[in-house]
Amino acid sequence: MTDSKLVDVNAVIESQKLGTYQIGLAALLLVCMFVDGFEAQAPGFAAPFIIRDLSIPRAAMGLVFGAGNFGLMLGAVLLGILGDRMGRKRTIVVGCIVLSVFSILTIYARDIDTLRLLRIGSGIGVGGVLPSVIALGTEFSPRRTQATTIWLLLIGYQAGASSGALVSTLLIPSYGWQVMFLIGAVLPIAAAILVLAAFCKGSTPPLPSIVTHALSCTRKRKAASVFPIFSPTVEPRARCCCGRCMSAI
Repeated sequence: MTDSKLVDVNAVIESQKLGTYQIGLAALLLVCMFVDGFEAQAPGFAAPFIIRDLSIPRAAMGLVFGAGNFGLMLGAVLLGILGDRMGRKRTIVVGCIVLSVFSILTIYARDIDTLRLLRIGSGIGVGGVLPSVIALGTEFSPRRTQATTIWLLLIGYQAGASSGALVSTLLIPSYGWQVMFLIGAVLPIAAAILVLAAFCKGSTPPLPSIVTHALSCTRKRKAASVFPIFSPTVEPRARCCCGRCMSAI
């Protein structure tokens, strides 16, 4: 094989100019981060009303918040591996669905133990979406704008987290604390639908197909190098595992 048949993925991405695809992708990822941030902080804004309605000790809510953070850690690990194996977009959709399911179940929680378990599940969804969104954003960004991309995505996360204060002030007095988790269930489903619509079959990014293929192969090699038990047949190497492309990512 001659060098002329090899494609340097970094060089192709670096040469890309900012266009409608990149702007649309950034807007979509910002929506996902906003949803993630809202759901992550929703229990904090609903906590005073949960304590009153369920007649639970105030100190017990600390374990509920801790359960959410524990689930976030699990989601980042488990769905992070899934993202390396099956792609970031699919993982974002899976994370949004997990988040939505456990949020809607939280509405029906009537004791502290159930609430803790459900927050672990919601945390898995939050932790799964967060790294996949950041990874997808940086993969389609030239190196010169990657720091700015991460900065913008984190702003979206913080915007979602802080929006819970406004939502809780306006809606909880009229509809109860459950409205926070109802919104937290609807928003992830809407985000998942947007991701599916944006990346459905026939939606082609402005990159050569061989580059898209190389990105997929790179994820597999990274997963194999970190977690070889999950992909024993794929070995990390400088040249693409299929021999058709080259990646220096």
